[in-house]
Order: sequence, then structure tokens, then C-alpha cells
Amino acid sequence: MLQILMATYNGEQYLEQQISSILNQTYSAWQLCIADDGSTDATLDIVERYCNLYPQKIKRIDSPSRQGVLRTFETLLQHATADYVMFADQDDVWMEDKIRLTFQEINSLEHTYSSDVPLLVHTNMTTVDSELHVLAADFWQSARLSPKVLDKDPRRLAICNCVTGCTVMLNRAAINVALPFPDNVVYHDAWLGLSTSLCGHVGYVTQPTMLYRQHQHNLVGARPYSFSFFERLIHIPRLIRRDRVLYHAAHPQVFHNWFHFACCKVRHFVLFHIFNS
Repeated sequence: MLQILMATYNGEQYLEQQISSILNQTYSAWQLCIADDGSTDATLDIVERYCNLYPQKIKRIDSPSRQGVLRTFETLLQHATADYVMFADQDDVWMEDKIRLTFQEINSLEHTYSSDVPLLVHTNMTTVDSELHVLAADFWQSARLSPKVLDKDPRRLAICNCVTGCTVMLNRAAINVALPFPDNVVYHDAWLGLSTSLCGHVGYVTQPTMLYRQHQHNLVGARPYSFSFFERLIHIPRLIRRDRVLYHAAHPQVFHNWFHFACCKVRHFVLFHIFNS
């Protein structure tokens, strides 16, 4: 059995379309678990309606209100009982083979490393606007992300995360090493990728498996890669704040101190921008 974990908050506009896309999956042995973070719109009404329509497939998980998306996903993960879990955002659309393709890859990894080893699989996405018009058919290409390189090195993954939560599948061993989330974690997907990479293996599916909707209410969006000197100069304060977040989120698990972080970042920069690897 597979459990899909979805955190909701004021998601009435797109929630039904997302749940419908999960119901239309070619792989059917799943249960959708939804935890709400204190919605004030019709989100809970929609959730309750689907729970009543599909009582064996969809259930609501009690969760404290207004704890934020990170802790809501942690609550969901703590309640998960299945051997495998996936994560879903409230506003995307899954392609019908998303679960099957991801499951196929994690089963392949288990055949190689065994199910006792922490394993995570994430997939590519197609970025779309609020009306599902395609912005980037291949998200990894548009963002210049290379899971083939980044997934193999926890230090580079901590600096340049390519694991997007709504594409992730974990096995039970990976769940065990991820919980509880440390206090310094900011993004659940970055922590899931990092904790699994440190203790096990991260795999990926290059084929896009979902439509990643971008709209004005995205907490974290998809941005195309840019290496403009002037743009980076303008955004130096933001980049410094980002580096602080990256360092603290991976200290002491990956980076021993600021000097170690700086060395790893320079190495990543050189390999990525000079040697394209």
C-alpha cells in the first residue's frame, strides 16, 4: 500500500482538479491522506465531500492549525503507516502514470540496494501557469538542474536542491531517517532529499510526471535559471540570506562550519559553471 500525503490551506480554487488527477492514476493501490492547516475558505468542505465519496481511498488527518506547510507535512509523515509515501501539493495536476513510473524506479533501487536502505525517488515536471498553459515542458532543463550529478553528493544537493516535494516517493527506511524534522529545517523536500542522500540513495525519473502550477499564491515557485552578473549583484542581500538558510539547514549534518560550506559552494560553482558537471 502507498499513502499520498497532501497538506492544504485555502486551496479551494485548484483542489478538486488535483484530487481528480490522483483518482485517475493508472496505479490504484493508494490512499490519499489530507491534513489542513486552518483553511478559511471552502477547502475543508471539498475535502469532506471527497472523503465521503471515497471513504476507502481518501481520509482526513487531524493536524494543529496554522503550524505551516513544513510541520503539516511532518504531521502527515508521522501518521503514515504505509511502506511507501508520496507528497502532493493542493494546486498541481498529476499525469496519469505518475505513481506507476515513480514506483517502478523505487522498486528498481530496492532490487539494487534492498528495501532496508533509505531510498527516495523524485521526478521531473512540466511548469504551467494558473490555467495550465505550458511555461516550461522540462523543468530541470529550464532551471539547469542535473539530478544525475546533484543526487550523488549530499554537499552539492545541500547547496543546489533539485528534489521537489510534490514529486517525491520515500520508502519506509527513508521515512525513519527523516523523522523527526530538525528545528533548523526550512523546506521539507530539501530535508527529505538530504537525509536520504546521507544515509541511502536518491533516484530520479527524467520524464515529467505532473503539471507544476505557478500562480500568485505559490509559497515556493519554479524559476528559470539565470546567471546574469548584474542580476546577482542587485540581489546580493537576498543571496546572502539564502546562503544562511542553506548553511543552517545542513549544519552539522553536512557542513562542519562556514568555511566548509564556502569551500563546497565554490567547488560546486566551478564544477557547474566551468566544467558543466
